[in-house]
Amino acid sequence: MKKYIQLYNYLRDAIECGDWAPQMQLPTESALSEQFQMSRQTVRQALAALKNDNYIYSVRGSGSFVSPCAGKKAENKRIAVVTTYFSEYIFPSILRGICNVAVEHGYAVELSSSNNSIKQERAILTQLMENSVAGIIVEGTKTTFPNPNAEIYKKLADSGTPVVFINSIYYQIKDSAFPSVVVDDYNGGYEQTKYILAQGHTHIASFFKIDDVQGYYRFQGMLDALTESGVDFDDRNFLFYTTETKNSLISLPPFQKILTDCTALLCYNDEIVELLLPLLKDSPNKISILASFDQELNTNLIPQHVEYRSLLHPKERLGQAAAEKLFNILAGQKEGTLVLPWGEG
Repeated sequence: MKKYIQLYNYLRDAIECGDWAPQMQLPTESALSEQFQMSRQTVRQALAALKNDNYIYSVRGSGSFVSPCAGKKAENKRIAVVTTYFSEYIFPSILRGICNVAVEHGYAVELSSSNNSIKQERAILTQLMENSVAGIIVEGTKTTFPNPNAEIYKKLADSGTPVVFINSIYYQIKDSAFPSVVVDDYNGGYEQTKYILAQGHTHIASFFKIDDVQGYYRFQGMLDALTESGVDFDDRNFLFYTTETKNSLISLPPFQKILTDCTALLCYNDEIVELLLPLLKDSPNKISILASFDQELNTNLIPQHVEYRSLLHPKERLGQAAAEKLFNILAGQKEGTLVLPWGEG
């Protein structure tokens, strides 16, 4: 924690505890610098933050004084939204849903992107801790894996800054007080697989993103559907990728085998479908049914011999629900997890 924040916290606590009464004059910058062994610039930063939060006021030529309404901060009218990406695919719709609700409440939205980087996510969260916002809506980075930033989220919550997760949540804090809005990924994978099986297909391949929890649950739903149906599947037909390796997916040696051995494909989302389409147009391949998620694809691109079935992602509704949860928390309500069904517009 930066030194000026440490001093800010100490002085704020002294005011809130009544050690310094309203209208009482604070020690000079020089005295505070000497007392806390900090530079004048550091002291000046702490005092500026106290003034901004309405704990103190200054009188030219006289110094700083405890505000008569010390601690009654002006309402913070900013919320932060942190996503892995926000310039493509489903995120513009999610952000539109968030912004619509925020505007109704008179709040501004600050956008940040982690670019799916744990390091960048940490930098963003650290900055948000230093420059307070009323609340945060966040899409976690690489949520399948352990993430050291979980501790920062806990610190934010402990400091009174509510955090609402979207799409997924880290397993380290899943059972804690963090609300979330997610799509029913497990049942999505289960439903899509059951549909494929109902069409008579048992040689099924899949392409799933493995560095986020959504992919994990969609794949789990698929496996359970296959197992319940007694299908003797070949797990060599299940390929996995991360955000950074998706473009190299089609160059993997097993892919050509899948095209000739399998009759159905289940993909993580329509972004992957679009990547695979050029290969599905070539022969020889046996693929006659293509199932996916998000419903973002132009169906005119699908080869005529291939049946295409994609579940609709409730992206704008997801953004709205997350923002509604955040403002409910700011109003003093308790919130939990909301699981949205596929197909909800």
